[in-house]
Amino acid sequence: MIDNWLSATGRALFGADCAGCGRALPVGNAALWCACCTVAVILAPRQPSALGDLVVTAHYVYTGPVADWLVRAKLTGAQPRLDGLDGGWRAQMATLTQGRRCVAVPIGPHAGRLTERGWHLPDLLANLTAPLPIWRGLRRTDCGATRRVDRQTLPQFSVRTWGWPQRPRLPIVLIDDVITSGATVAAAAATLRAAGLTVIAAMCLADARPQAIAHALEMAGSCRAERA
Repeated sequence: MIDNWLSATGRALFGADCAGCGRALPVGNAALWCACCTVAVILAPRQPSALGDLVVTAHYVYTGPVADWLVRAKLTGAQPRLDGLDGGWRAQMATLTQGRRCVAVPIGPHAGRLTERGWHLPDLLANLTAPLPIWRGLRRTDCGATRRVDRQTLPQFSVRTWGWPQRPRLPIVLIDDVITSGATVAAAAATLRAAGLTVIAAMCLADARPQAIAHALEMAGSCRAERA
């Protein structure tokens, strides 16, 4: 909490760069996006959708400034700024859970990924779900390199059977960074359910599924046509 406050205060006092396009933000602006990128981000629809019997929602669509932001973070290894998401992310989580008591479970990284980068985006996103409790007992067991070569290879997970905190009894909301096909979320949910846990929904930072991107681009095109 203190780190987030210091980060926001520092940007307000000394200025920062837009997370999307990299342009300098005006001094005194503690936002995540510049004015132009903000318009592009807001235009992207973020309606909940179904993945089997799971409700899936995403905070952004993986296009435009959002895609640039996340690609830059992965290429450089620089931890992405998330403090500007706090209020909107929690509000969206509250809408998704509809007041139910739930627990947030971040989808674990590939072996070695956390060591390689020093951070794991679903873990960072889970930290923003407070006051929801977090359970980090879902582990990724397959090799990331294998899936990069063959996208048909299904993700594999295991559930921690020891240690504290114990397995959650509350319904679970999965947390992930980008949903591309839904295979990772579906595999994670299946693993947790096989262990006797209840999974009701998934919340992702960005939706990269083709229908979401097509809809966002269509909306952006309509907006530009109206302004012309």
